[in-house]
Amino acid sequence: LHYHREESSLHQKSIAQVLGTEKGGGAEQSLPSAPKLVSDLVATLPEVAKDHNDANVNEEMLRDFAEYMYNQSGERMNKLCPKPFSNAGDVFEMLALPIGNF
Repeated sequence: LHYHREESSLHQKSIAQVLGTEKGGGAEQSLPSAPKLVSDLVATLPEVAKDHNDANVNEEMLRDFAEYMYNQSGERMNKLCPKPFSNAGDVFEMLALPIGNF
């Protein structure tokens, strides 16, 4: 979500409104970003790692995975993603973004 936040801003605003609004709440206040809200939701799931360190995934593993994904599925990912990936480096940057940056 963070990678293509500009290209999908209207959809992300909808996600933020749904996940960030409490039942019975008053007027809409400034909501956290959709990536932050989804990350917070995932953090509540039992047995699901929230961060790469929690899953024992290091930078080399992420780079290898990014290369593999781009080479094997780059064309398909670009059909599905509002912001195309130019290369494996783009995929790596998306994967390596610290959760705290949302």
